[in-house]
Amino acid sequence: VTDDAAIDTTTAPGLVRNLLRDHEQECTWQRVTLQSPVDVLLESPMLLLTGNGVPHFARRSLPQLRAVMRQSHGDPVPDVQEWGKLDAYVRRGGLAVVCSKSSGFLGAMESMITQLTPGSTWRTASHDDPLVTILGRPSRVPRVRIRHSEDRILAVVVHGAGDDLLPSIWAWATERAPFTPRLELSRTITPVPPKGVPLAVQFLHTPKHAEPGDAAAFRSWCGQTGRPVSVGTAPLDGACIDAAAKLPQPMLFVTRYDSSVDWSRFRPMLDRGHVLFVTGCGGAGDEVASALGGRLQADHRQPWVTGEGLDFGTSLRTPTWRSFSRRSRRDLPTLDARAAPIARGVLICTPSNISQAMLGRPHWGIHGLDADSARQLVWNLAVFTLRRTSQEPEAYAALKPTTHDHETLDIDDASAGTGGWARRGHPVLTANDPVVLHHRSDQPRPVGTSRRLAMAATTRTRRTLPEAVPTRVGHRSLAGVLRQRRVASGRRPHP
Repeated sequence: VTDDAAIDTTTAPGLVRNLLRDHEQECTWQRVTLQSPVDVLLESPMLLLTGNGVPHFARRSLPQLRAVMRQSHGDPVPDVQEWGKLDAYVRRGGLAVVCSKSSGFLGAMESMITQLTPGSTWRTASHDDPLVTILGRPSRVPRVRIRHSEDRILAVVVHGAGDDLLPSIWAWATERAPFTPRLELSRTITPVPPKGVPLAVQFLHTPKHAEPGDAAAFRSWCGQTGRPVSVGTAPLDGACIDAAAKLPQPMLFVTRYDSSVDWSRFRPMLDRGHVLFVTGCGGAGDEVASALGGRLQADHRQPWVTGEGLDFGTSLRTPTWRSFSRRSRRDLPTLDARAAPIARGVLICTPSNISQAMLGRPHWGIHGLDADSARQLVWNLAVFTLRRTSQEPEAYAALKPTTHDHETLDIDDASAGTGGWARRGHPVLTANDPVVLHHRSDQPRPVGTSRRLAMAATTRTRRTLPEAVPTRVGHRSLAGVLRQRRVASGRRPHP
């Protein structure tokens, strides 16, 4: 990014050697400039910016940059090609890493990054910062400045030699998983001509929204896969909500949870039959539903979960999760989204970060679905919004939370054509067994069974129950029946 004579030719090769020697991860480095296409820059999980002295492109626009920094409402960002490339790289999920010993280079790059990332903040990393200690505590930690949003780190500025710190930054940028090969990223994908009526999806961005490029990424994915869609973006304010409440056609609105938003203002929008999808809400989903007069509950039989009857629909009963979610054991075997019917519309909340997943870029410290599952979830919801009928809100409202205390098992239901559950060839109850699928919980946790039911279902006997077994037996009755049969047959009962 500076004159050729000032380029640092040791930092990147040293990082590659350290990754291979200490972490057994084979990779390579490539020298690029900020005149290169953005797709070329995105072939790497992080962009390492090194140099000495003020960069030549910053030197040309430095007076205008200083004027902008002095004024809260000054001139726009200088129209410089290098600025636009770095801005696009960060917006599309890349991590910019500045490493130099030159105060002039570091100062110019910090000013440039500050202007390109409004709404974000700087912090100075301590010795216990997660970015520093992700691979263990390094022996030497230089001064590190981190530019971050609500969800992820946008840029890291290392003052001095970063040989011991760069492997940790690499692990953060790759989400501690093998990065996609460069040849795969550069592969040209021929768009499939879309067929059918375009679906309407609107992304609402709050002032603190971390990913302004999520809508463009979703639009690009739909274009590559032949999905007809019309994607728009709008600020989340009162004017937008009032305009949405007047739209005649139901539409899917996707937004990020923000504690400063008055969610009760969305009630007229839901009265018109729209679907509101709130992501990244953590444990505040019930708060949003309460403000709108609804109650969230999980129902994995809905079309937007199963994908049944939806064009290009995909089942999300068992979604895939990000590497961070799997390593931190926060991944679930089922979808963590819950819905609440409100008037003619539907509110859907999920604690997963869907916005960053739309970008399809790895990043440590973000919980949620991976890119494929997140994009497919938004698509399923868009088709579901279009296909909803006037009777569906009533069907949603008729759903009641189920518990193991009030449900019974169809032990000997021969009408299903399989001879009844007790006569099946396998006595072990599996996760996909219809009996388990029948017993769903209203909480967003894995569908399971009680300890008594699990002990009774995993009996070691291969004998089937006689005809005298009642057709409907509760959990405790089932355990008792199996225990009595083992005693009658001369076998020792389970404790």
